[in-house]
Amino acid sequence: MLYQAKESLYKRFKGHCFPEDVILQAVYLNLKFSLSYRDVEELLSITGVTVDHATVQRWVYKLIPLRSTFHTRKML
Repeated sequence: MLYQAKESLYKRFKGHCFPEDVILQAVYLNLKFSLSYRDVEELLSITGVTVDHATVQRWVYKLIPLRSTFHTRKML
């Protein structure tokens, strides 16, 4: 199951201009703290990453299905 999730994750990042960690951090900030796309854009610009809020929105829409992959595990 985890191998399939990793394979799916690698396919989703193929062809992006930004590194995976930048994309994941942007999506994490948006979903975890309920920040707007413009707020995430501003936070990333503080760290030196110049990205448009529409790009952050596309990343979130593209990566939201991954949440279900990682949250379906049963907790013992």
